[in-house]
Amino acid sequence: MTRRGFALAAVLFALVVIGALVGGMFFASLEGIRASRGVAAGERALAAAERGADSVMSVWDRSRTARLAAGDVDSVTLRLDDGGATVWVTRLDDATFWIVSAGWSGGATAADAATRRINLLARLTTIDPRPPAALVTAFGATVEGTARVSGIDGAPDGWGARCGDTLTEPVGGIASPDPSAMVSAVIANPGALEGAPAVRAALAAADSGVSPAMGGAAWRALALDADTVPAAGAGVLLVDGDLDLVGPYRFDGLIVVRGTLRTVGNGVRVHGAVFAQRAVLGVGSSEAWGGAQIQYSRCALEQARNAMRPHREWRRGWVELGY
Repeated sequence: MTRRGFALAAVLFALVVIGALVGGMFFASLEGIRASRGVAAGERALAAAERGADSVMSVWDRSRTARLAAGDVDSVTLRLDDGGATVWVTRLDDATFWIVSAGWSGGATAADAATRRINLLARLTTIDPRPPAALVTAFGATVEGTARVSGIDGAPDGWGARCGDTLTEPVGGIASPDPSAMVSAVIANPGALEGAPAVRAALAAADSGVSPAMGGAAWRALALDADTVPAAGAGVLLVDGDLDLVGPYRFDGLIVVRGTLRTVGNGVRVHGAVFAQRAVLGVGSSEAWGGAQIQYSRCALEQARNAMRPHREWRRGWVELGY
């Protein structure tokens, strides 16, 4: 018995099967390449989104964010070599911001393009605009000469347009765990202290690890984020040790001293609040020129808070989303 054409049919069938296998391998390889390109594009887009968020956090535009009211949104676009990112900053309350960064990566084809978005919460270091007093000390204060401490709210000189006409209720003049330490100062110069009350009890000013003036923030974290302090200015002044202010000198905002604060000579002016372990005010001052003056200013403290860079709220890690 003969089987004409059987070998030819078997060869053709084998060629079809082999061709299908080879085609399947090429198809799988092509899909793998496309998937790899898509993953790479997604990683570049995610890196762009993270760079956009980090750029906004590291170069915080204080003048723009200070003008944002709760619910207001500001945006900025960052251009990169192969893509970019658009970042939206939404102010949620006085100290909290919601930052959304949408990054994208470009390419010649759709497979090389992708978008990713991340979200995070950022929080400004808390500064209480109503401290216990204009001057808060842990171990008392000495008020000499013509020095003056006032808990009556007042705007810094020249800040009328920035602060408006609204003044708040007064705070204490000097606060300390032992108010009796300031009785002699009040008797020596009855007009040196004013507030509601002029002298009151309060907790310590600044211990070795944290700053009560700034919501219990860790001192080390505050110091690492601090800028160089000019001879005079506004904002938050952190001093790890003693501080001597020699007049004329003006500072508007919050001063936190982990040692002793001394004011020497005439013309020292501080609007805002001062927290120190100990304070000696008015050394060498004269009636003709006027000694040191520390005056509570809610406006100066609020401006100092708005001028600070925010910190990522790590405790809310679930807010960081990516897709």
